[in-house]
Amino acid sequence: MLTLFSYFRSGASHRVRIALNLKAVDYHIEAVHLLNNSGEHRQQSYTKLNPQQLLPSLVLDDGTVISQSLVIIDYLEHAYPQLRLLPADIKLRARALQIAHCLAMEAQPLQNLRVLQYLEHHQQFDAAQKQDWIQHWMRPALHSVESWLEEWSPEQSKFRFCIAEQVSIADCVLIPQLFAAQRFGIDLNDYPRLAQIFTHCSRLPAFIDAAPENQIDAPVTAEFS
Repeated sequence: MLTLFSYFRSGASHRVRIALNLKAVDYHIEAVHLLNNSGEHRQQSYTKLNPQQLLPSLVLDDGTVISQSLVIIDYLEHAYPQLRLLPADIKLRARALQIAHCLAMEAQPLQNLRVLQYLEHHQQFDAAQKQDWIQHWMRPALHSVESWLEEWSPEQSKFRFCIAEQVSIADCVLIPQLFAAQRFGIDLNDYPRLAQIFTHCSRLPAFIDAAPENQIDAPVTAEFS
């Protein structure tokens, strides 16, 4: 059985959980808390597994360790082809990756815990300043994705998924980003197409089971919005 080292509120872990669930892959979660004990990801046992000290990490049956969420999803796409997260059409594939990369490589890294901790401890940012920082970098990415969907499907009034009415890697990355957007005070009504996709996907079992509040390490009193 695969083992996923994950943190309930990690956006990168969240997107991999969605991909695993969509592909119906049997896996076990090993929770790594980013705050407890000065950060369990910094402990020697996890650092040996992943020298970057980042989540998630996927351990295969033979002990091979794969890190970086998009790399993990790429591995799953080849190892478990029963449900494709990358469209066969090369133009649609490019669009799905365009959305995934925009959010995972440009927006999400700037809201990472280690970035926020640096801003707090070395730049003396308070909570309001950190939220302003996050919104400053997240809003343009969400606006870009909203604009692309409008451009690609101008006549479409209802959106279930990002690409061609078929779930893809774009949705695996988008939904965790929208969870984070809500958590940091961004109104999804500002992005009506993204809000429609969020509403639809949030009703699907693969997305429900992957949601932060449904993880084994989620505290009862955690904030999710």
